[in-house]
Amino acid sequence: LYYNLNRQVTNLYFTTLGIQLSYITQKESVRLLSQEVDVMEQLTQKGFYRLGDYELLKTTLSSDSIKLLDISNAYRLQLMQLKSACGISDTTMRLLKMEKIKTSHPINSTSSFIKPYINDSLIAIAQNNLFNNRYLPKVMLYSNAGLNAVSLNGIEKKFGLSAGIRLSYTLFDGKQKQVSKEQSLVKIDQARLLKRIKSKDILLQRISLLKSIAKAKANLQKQDKLKHNYESLIALYKLEVQKGQVPVTGFLMALRNYNNLKLSYGLQKIKLYKLINEYNYWNH
Repeated sequence: LYYNLNRQVTNLYFTTLGIQLSYITQKESVRLLSQEVDVMEQLTQKGFYRLGDYELLKTTLSSDSIKLLDISNAYRLQLMQLKSACGISDTTMRLLKMEKIKTSHPINSTSSFIKPYINDSLIAIAQNNLFNNRYLPKVMLYSNAGLNAVSLNGIEKKFGLSAGIRLSYTLFDGKQKQVSKEQSLVKIDQARLLKRIKSKDILLQRISLLKSIAKAKANLQKQDKLKHNYESLIALYKLEVQKGQVPVTGFLMALRNYNNLKLSYGLQKIKLYKLINEYNYWNH
């Protein structure tokens, strides 16, 4: 239960981070567009840009502002779900940190997911032994002493002490011991089979997740290089917009591509951490 709870809350945390990342990216886009609208308003008045280009930029800003509001509401709802799962009653909207998660190593002892099947075998053996106890030979010691006051005549012959040993043993049980033994063997075989299947499943989960983690890391490195290239491109576009040397449509397209790439990079990192969280879960 603890491992499942830790796994679920961690996944919920990273899911909330993904929506938060969309919110931050959209907020930054709106901020940048607002700055460019102010700059273009002055350039349009000076004749560097057409009024249509200025209106296009303003319309894009309005559209992105509405989208930002929708993402903000979605993030607030997701954040409340995360807090509710953690038993937190605070309703303030605060940003979460991108917590890095590292891969763990499989435990050296028996996996926690295998122990229930081992326990099932032990329980079956214990139940069979308990059932067989009723057929063990029983030896009972008894003694008594006292006065048998049936008659007062000859009272000296009515007082005494007796002791003895009683032995009981079941010779015929209608094959109940054999039936119990066979039932226990069936339970043990079933537990052994389920244990073998679960062990294979755990191994396959680990192998598959390790491959996915390696692939996610490689994609993340590629996107990181591309993101740095786009950062330089956006800085260049901003300078050219201020000089009236670049079409508005070109700037908007570059800005969209940059935001999409930045968002994709962040989501890829969150996906990587989710995979690591899943891998760590199967290592218990």
